Amino acid sequence: MLYNFYLIESLTDNNLNYLFEEYIIEVHISNIHKRESFRHNSYVSQKSTAVIAGFGIDGYKIALEKMINLCSS
Repeated sequence: MLYNFYLIESLTDNNLNYLFEEYIIEVHISNIHKRESFRHNSYVSQKSTAVIAGFGIDGYKIALEKMINLCSS
């Protein structure tokens, strides 16, 4: 679970904000809400524009398509 802290720290670091100025989409292969209760809370979600969960590896394709749409508008 420590990786969550490292990720959110990176997303909120003033020196790295230029990398994450616009959109962040968090992707989970499985539906985290059907899994163990400790997986229901994500620190990255606090900083995310959207969360995609439960679509398997297709979630990455969905996220990429949505990211393209967001950046194009």
